[in-house]
Amino acid sequence: MLYRVWPGIHHDFETATHIAINATMTMTWVPVTWANFSYNGPAWSIATEFGFYASFPLLIVAFDRTWWWKLALTVMLVIVLAAIAVYLKIPDGGEKESVTSLQSLLYMFPVARLFEFVCGMTAAMLWLAYRHRFELGAVVATALELTAVGGLAYSMRTAGRSWPRRWASGGM
Repeated sequence: MLYRVWPGIHHDFETATHIAINATMTMTWVPVTWANFSYNGPAWSIATEFGFYASFPLLIVAFDRTWWWKLALTVMLVIVLAAIAVYLKIPDGGEKESVTSLQSLLYMFPVARLFEFVCGMTAAMLWLAYRHRFELGAVVATALELTAVGGLAYSMRTAGRSWPRRWASGGM
């Protein structure tokens, strides 16, 4: 539908591909620089999350018994992808949009980020199993929250006067 009604757009295969991967939020599922930032650059993070949501039904099956090998497997995936990147001498940035870059392969590609997702699932499982050991009163919990906010404020202050500019540009 978008392909037919979008006025003033050159309708070719590349444009149709950009529209399709953006409409399905799969821009980062192909670790090629031209796909990652097409049309809506910041949406790459949501596309990566969609990869996690798609893998979740497979990962959650018997997770209490299989978490350890799923965690190990995802670490191995990161190591293999990094080794491939080193072996193939994949460039750091997107010098050429038609090639894979380290950014698109190791930072945006959902498979490379699965380890972090499985770590979160493991932390949630451990919290559910052991949360009874961490019964905090309202005063202690509030003190911990205020300490965290204070630590954040302190780190922002010590980052220097240019931190708002770096944060706004994504360079924090």
